Amino acid sequence: MKGIINLLRVLLIGVWGLALTVCVSLYFDAHSPRQLPGGHAPWTVADSAMEPTYRKGDLAILDMKQAAEPGDAVLVKGETGPLFRRIIGTTGDQYIFKGDGGEESFLAGPQAVTGVCVAYLPGCGAAAAFLYSLPGILLVAAVGLALIILPGRLSGDKKAAPKAPQPVEPAASPDGPPRPARAPRDRYTPRH
Repeated sequence: MKGIINLLRVLLIGVWGLALTVCVSLYFDAHSPRQLPGGHAPWTVADSAMEPTYRKGDLAILDMKQAAEPGDAVLVKGETGPLFRRIIGTTGDQYIFKGDGGEESFLAGPQAVTGVCVAYLPGCGAAAAFLYSLPGILLVAAVGLALIILPGRLSGDKKAAPKAPQPVEPAASPDGPPRPARAPRDRYTPRH
């Protein structure tokens, strides 16, 4: 049973370390998508240009290695920063980008596409943005430490200090006064 508990502790430490590493790396690169292991990156939809399909605050999961095609929702480098838009067609060697709910479109080359949306989580962008903010990182660190430290405290794994031997009071003997208490002796006496 102790082996299973120790294995669970090791797994918890690994998951916590990975979560903390991801949060810290996203904190330092919050204004552009940060590629995680596996080639994916989270991105919080920042405006309402893609409504009704994607709403402001949704969390888009971008594949940073996938080639973009017309019809894909993508993250593209705009003049003011990254924009989440859809490729609605091509003209020559450029893509035409437009929001699902907007009227304005613009042209950019394939090199402007930084990631293709492969999945999204409605309304989860705010939670993700919190996790890679400084208070979120501190929360992940505190929860991880609590999960590692508290189970040991609650299970009573405290090591008790060895107690000093107490002298044993002898029982009264029927034929006389009680004998004085003796200190316990070691059972093994080395011979030289």
